[in-house]
Amino acid sequence: MSFVIAIDGPAASGKGTIAKIVAEKLGFDYLNTGLLYRAVAYFALQNQIELRDTDKLVSLIDSINFNDTVGTALYGSVVSENASVIAAIPEVRKALLGIQRTFAIGKEGVVIEGRDIGTVIFPNANVKIYITADIEERAARRFKQLQKNGEDIIYDDVLRDLQIRDLRDSSRNNAPLTKGSDYLVVDTTKVDIDAAVDSILKLINRAL
Repeated sequence: MSFVIAIDGPAASGKGTIAKIVAEKLGFDYLNTGLLYRAVAYFALQNQIELRDTDKLVSLIDSINFNDTVGTALYGSVVSENASVIAAIPEVRKALLGIQRTFAIGKEGVVIEGRDIGTVIFPNANVKIYITADIEERAARRFKQLQKNGEDIIYDDVLRDLQIRDLRDSSRNNAPLTKGSDYLVVDTTKVDIDAAVDSILKLINRAL
């Protein structure tokens, strides 16, 4: 069985950047499960599939090559909003569950980040980490990212969208964003990435 490091947290908390660096330093494979939902949202938009058409969304998942969907298009504000809605659909989460769990098979170690990795996907993960930050700081980060991607966006709109997304992620009935007592909580509001990575690596090395 792989050594599994589960990293959860809200949008724009820094968990993606931290998870990538941790995986690189350990030589582990890395999976951003949020990109799976973004890919479904992207192709649903491309194929004009309504988000309430659950059967078509589930069928769409079978046709997606998730290895070929990484790109800036997945990080647009429209795709992001639709991904958040899709992620609340139980049938979609169930369809993607196997893909996420299969990723760890046959690997020495994996770093997997998302919203429910340590609670649902890998409840017995060797290490569970919850990355968070104040919502104003997260909104500022997402605002800069969207600007960099060429979007004409207003900070207040980004902040409002994150507030809605946080509520949706934490209040959905199926696999809500939450953390248990077995999580290490890292607040990145005033902590730089290097310091956050160092503290996480110390915990992981003790577990290893």
